[in-house]
Amino acid sequence: LKADLSAASIAHFASISVKANEGCILEARKRYEADFTCFLAHELMEVAGSFEGSSFVEGAVGVKAVAGPCAYAMTGDPMAKEVYRIKGCTFAFGRTLK
Repeated sequence: LKADLSAASIAHFASISVKANEGCILEARKRYEADFTCFLAHELMEVAGSFEGSSFVEGAVGVKAVAGPCAYAMTGDPMAKEVYRIKGCTFAFGRTLK
């Protein structure tokens, strides 16, 4: 993984509710044995304003950005502002600090 993260440190996934049953999300949850949280578009709108987004994504799911806002909503970690695009998928990471 990028961002100096170990795959073993992945404990939780989050996405927008309309993507909850996508194959790649289901596979990742199983592979990393991670919990999953779904957000509704209006919940992500509360934090999405400070993230780069696209009108394509907004037309598809109702909010301009998903990965970063999900990671930020879960953790409050500014690290979530940096997104990674791999093979048409967008990822963001946040740390849960103790």
